[in-house]
Amino acid sequence: MQDELTAYLMAIQPPSSVMPEQRAPTPDMDNYIAQNLEFFESLNSSYASLKAQKSTVEAEVGTKTAECAEGRLVFDAKFCLWKTEVENASRITCTAARKLERSTRRLRRRPSPMLKVAGQTATPS
Repeated sequence: MQDELTAYLMAIQPPSSVMPEQRAPTPDMDNYIAQNLEFFESLNSSYASLKAQKSTVEAEVGTKTAECAEGRLVFDAKFCLWKTEVENASRITCTAARKLERSTRRLRRRPSPMLKVAGQTATPS
């Protein structure tokens, strides 16, 4: 197997062009890469802190949402109770006012025994 591989490698044609030599150092490119590396490292740390803040805010929003939902239930219950009391109070007040009005009308129609003078009936005006 090794002989076959060696024969194959010897049989292949050499590359059409010569491999370039290793390039000389490029300080400008090295500085550019170093600056970009610093930028992305700081970006990564700021991203991590922003991600942590986002998680904290989402947790707080979840807590407030639950508190508001509970508060809404309490408010709805108290509002319904208040509304029922107001409606009942209005009905009672209206019913009492109607009864008073009816009784006042009846009194106006009937002659009062105290207003009888010498056998005559006087009606209040």
